[in-house]
Amino acid sequence: MTSILGYISVAAAIGSCGAAIWISVFALRQIRGAEVLAQETRSQARSAQVGLVVHFAESYHGILGIGLEFSNKAQVEKFWGLHYLEFFYFVQRDVPEQIYDLWMVELATLYHDEPLAWESHEKYLQRFQGSFGEMYTFFHGIKQISDRYPKGALARDREVLEWVKKWRN
Repeated sequence: MTSILGYISVAAAIGSCGAAIWISVFALRQIRGAEVLAQETRSQARSAQVGLVVHFAESYHGILGIGLEFSNKAQVEKFWGLHYLEFFYFVQRDVPEQIYDLWMVELATLYHDEPLAWESHEKYLQRFQGSFGEMYTFFHGIKQISDRYPKGALARDREVLEWVKKWRN
């Protein structure tokens, strides 16, 4: 009788071990599946970022054509509207910081080189002051940086990069 109970105990132990192995294999497959899904999700997110950046670049070149005329109200509205969208997606972390850095360096240069740029942009920004006040604060900061460096593009660009980084964090 003792030997039968011993055999039953051994069989139960083997069965438990088999069940544990099966659960381990199942769990490993689930983990691998989750890793593949996570990789696919990262890949899709990166593709979406690339698509967004390409869209913004094409829009930028389409709006500017041969140059920016602040007397052309329709063009100016599109231009500042594009900056609005870029900022919105930047804040949502959908635009890579390095790309947005470049765009803001260019904007600071525009503020510096074109006296009407900030006046025009500020007028556009004030329309959204109540609903999206942080946007005004951000661009006003870019304008202030631009004003601090009338002859120092390198120093201005570095501070713009720091400003963008601060907003990203």
